[in-house]
Amino acid sequence: MTRAQSPSMTLVAVLSVLSAVLPLTHIGANGHGNHGGVPMGHINPCDDAKTMIAIDWDPDSFEEYTCDGGTISQTVDRSQITCESKTQDPIHVCYPEEINYTSIPPTSGRHRPNWADYGEYRYVPPQRWLHNLEHGTIVMLYHPCADPGQVEALRRVVTGCLRRHIITPYRLLPRDTPFALVSWGCKLMMGQVDTAVARQFIKDHGLKDGPEGQVSKAGLYTESLIVPAKVVSDYSDSVVCPDSSSTLESRQPGSGFRGDGDESLSDLPFPRARPLPILVQSMRRRQQLDRESAELQRSFQRLERVFRQLMDQ
Repeated sequence: MTRAQSPSMTLVAVLSVLSAVLPLTHIGANGHGNHGGVPMGHINPCDDAKTMIAIDWDPDSFEEYTCDGGTISQTVDRSQITCESKTQDPIHVCYPEEINYTSIPPTSGRHRPNWADYGEYRYVPPQRWLHNLEHGTIVMLYHPCADPGQVEALRRVVTGCLRRHIITPYRLLPRDTPFALVSWGCKLMMGQVDTAVARQFIKDHGLKDGPEGQVSKAGLYTESLIVPAKVVSDYSDSVVCPDSSSTLESRQPGSGFRGDGDESLSDLPFPRARPLPILVQSMRRRQQLDRESAELQRSFQRLERVFRQLMDQ
């Protein structure tokens, strides 16, 4: 006969289910919290993650992710981590009010009520991914003119460390530090990609810095999402940047092993074999085709919007 669960255990289980399916609100001890009392995580007139999004960024514009100054040549190999002594309040701001930032890139402050779904974007504005930071996300930023090889190296680190990540170009990055990893309150700026430093930053700051790092729910904002994030250790990222041993333990059948080629060979959850490089190459090619297909679909959607506007005139 199994033991009956205690009332406290039952309450925890019920709350866990409710938090996954019900809209999330930020209510503090004073009844309002420090988020302005605006609910998050569901569609509402304040922010439905679709209407008026051009106030933050016009999806029909190519400016934010287009290189207009030539590929950045090899820069000084330097990395610098800076953290705010006191983070700004994570106030939720409704449309049509604009949100502007003074720091580049911002690491805390006002943002939209609905955060971005996890993964890689053609572009996602900081008004969205700042909310992701509050949930413990690591955001990878790169200058549109950054070296594609180094972008790929940093992408592999980020996608191999945790599901809760956002990858997006960010043209405001200085050309001498065209790469950045951002957590709530902290940022790592890099002149060149140092994978060891990047991985350690994610281990030290991923999920831990966010005041609501326990929130793993996917966001509603998906405009220009190219590659949705996939599970690394598990849906809640209980193991950040898993090594080969923890990967073997956590990626059992059905646990969501990605198998898309982003893992380094040492992180793959099966022994090395002679055909493995061919398999990895095939998986990476498939991922590239998926990206190109998603981008083509986005282009058709943009053309459709333009066509409808012309027909309405």
